[in-house]
Amino acid sequence: MKTLKCIVAGFGFMGQTHAGSICNAPGMELTAVVDALPKEKIKPAAGNIKTESVSWEQLENVPFFQSLDEALHSVEADAVIVATPNFLHTDAVLTALDAGKDVFVEKPLCATLSEADQIRKKAEKTGRLVQVGFVVRFNQPYCYLKDTLTSGTLGSLQYLQMHRYTGAPAWWQGVDEQEKMDTALHDLNIHDIDFAISLLGEPENVRLNQNLHRKFNTSLFASTWNFPGGTPVQIQGGFLRPSTVPFRAGFMAMFENGMLEFTKKFDSMALFRHTADGSFEIPLDPQENPFQKEILSFAECVRNHQQPEANVHAAIRDMEWIEKLVHKM
Repeated sequence: MKTLKCIVAGFGFMGQTHAGSICNAPGMELTAVVDALPKEKIKPAAGNIKTESVSWEQLENVPFFQSLDEALHSVEADAVIVATPNFLHTDAVLTALDAGKDVFVEKPLCATLSEADQIRKKAEKTGRLVQVGFVVRFNQPYCYLKDTLTSGTLGSLQYLQMHRYTGAPAWWQGVDEQEKMDTALHDLNIHDIDFAISLLGEPENVRLNQNLHRKFNTSLFASTWNFPGGTPVQIQGGFLRPSTVPFRAGFMAMFENGMLEFTKKFDSMALFRHTADGSFEIPLDPQENPFQKEILSFAECVRNHQQPEANVHAAIRDMEWIEKLVHKM
């Protein structure tokens, strides 16, 4: 198996998370790190969830650069992992594609639909792959929900409620960050929107809870999505004050013949299956790392020259639906 050599651009919480996944994944190698700060000024970063991060010992022989161009001209690389701030994604993705590299970019894909179209055209022109970091697609409980729906073991899906909240991150100013795609919708709840659409197909329409929006602007939201077949989906969440409020997420999926219920907080998670025969907890592997599964999936797509499911087209579709929701605000 050919070793996939990767550059990580952006070395905050998510950049360090992906670097850890690469360093601990078979058949992958971290060849460079790019960040606006020099190496000696970068500190280990913590986020709103526990992830596998990289140890500073693993970085001892990894060169650091302050520009992606310099890194691309200095080290060998097959792919670039883009984990810069959201509004800087486009420049990094286009630079990597122009250099003939495959790209993994954190969600959201970029800041505007016009930028997304630039990325789409560049990827098509260069023939390189672009995978977007919708890690929820690789998370055990959500995979179990998808498998339950696909297999039909509980019948058809009647209703789905999904939520995702966290304390307001340090970079979020509590104002409308629409231009930088830093609203709770774009940065946090896009995960649930992407998963619902990937699970159920193109929505028919979406409605926004206007009262909640008027009170909290872009920090909190609740919406109802209608999908083909009449399946209603409620998605809600956002950034909470104070910022110390721990991360929590989950879903409640009601089927014809039972229900799945998932809850996650900072340090624990539980998935239950409720049927007429009783309630049963579904075992979850606490060692399973969705971020590493995600990066290994990207590596496999690169080696096989196969488009990932979480590709540019899926990311643009998600952005278009968020724009429709935003215009209702």
